[in-house]
Amino acid sequence: MDIMNVSEAVEEAIIKSRKLKEGIIRGHWREIVDKLSDKSEPLWIKDGVLYVLVEDSVYLHHMSMNKNKYLRKVQDILKI
Repeated sequence: MDIMNVSEAVEEAIIKSRKLKEGIIRGHWREIVDKLSDKSEPLWIKDGVLYVLVEDSVYLHHMSMNKNKYLRKVQDILKI
């Protein structure tokens, strides 16, 4: 077992936590965005922002209009 300083340990825990959240969101994506799951894909979380890839601007607009609903679902799933 390697010895690491506290800042390295905290940074590693944050990375693992972020990746875990990303995986949970990917697993529940259809539940979160319903039919748009075929036209979109969660990419990553950075600085508390979920980045999502969408097929085209029509779906981007629809997702933007429903952003708060999706965020509530994500928060419910992640229990935050």
